[in-house]
Amino acid sequence: MNKRIPALLGLVVAAVLAMGASSDGCGGSSVKTAESLCQDTGGIWDKSSCPPACWPPKCGAPAIACAAVCGSQPICKCPKSAPFWEDGQGCMSASKCGLPPVMVSTDKTVYAPGSTIKARVTNYTPSSIFLSGCSPFAWQQLQGSSWINQGPDKLCVWEGIAREVAAGASYIETVSAPVNGSVRLQSGYSVGCAPGKPLSQGACSSSGQATSKSFTVQ
Repeated sequence: MNKRIPALLGLVVAAVLAMGASSDGCGGSSVKTAESLCQDTGGIWDKSSCPPACWPPKCGAPAIACAAVCGSQPICKCPKSAPFWEDGQGCMSASKCGLPPVMVSTDKTVYAPGSTIKARVTNYTPSSIFLSGCSPFAWQQLQGSSWINQGPDKLCVWEGIAREVAAGASYIETVSAPVNGSVRLQSGYSVGCAPGKPLSQGACSSSGQATSKSFTVQ
C-alpha cells in the first residue's frame, strides 16, 4: 500500500471532525466537536440507550418525527427556538438560517388546473401560533407586476375554532387553485391566543402574515 494513503485518510477524517459531523454527515458518538456544538448552542446531547434515529433537520427542512425509533449513536436534541442543525455551527434558529418565523410552502412548483395542492404552514417560533379555524389560506395571482388578492381558499359562514400549531410543528391542508397562472398562498396567524376559541375571542397578543413562494398553475 502507498504510505501516503493513510496520511491522506487521516487528513480527511480530521477535516470531517472539525466540521462537527461524522462520516455520514449527521454527527455521532465519536464526534466530540458535534457534542460540544450541540451543548454550546442550547441542545441536549442524548447518550441514552434509545436516542432518536435521525439528526435535527437542515435549515428549512421539515422536522422529522423519529423519537419512537432507537438509533445506535447519540444525537443532539436542539431546542424549539433553534430546531435546525448545520455542521460546524450546531443548532440554528429560523432567523439565523435566513428563514421567516412562520413559513407557507407547497409540495410542488407546477400544477395542472384543478389538481390537489398540499399547502403547509410551518411554525419556527418558540411558541404556538393560531390559524383561522375555517380557511387558513388565501390566494393571490400575479397580474402584470402586481399581486392581486383572489380571496380565501374557502368561504366561511363562521370563523371556527382557531387551529393551534405548536412550536416546530406544521399544519397541512389540501387546496385547489381558483385561477391559473402564477399564484401564491398567504396565511394569517396570531400569537398569544387562548386555545380552544375563535381568533376573535382568543385575546391574541399580536398577529402576522406569511406568504409562500410563487408557483404555477397551467
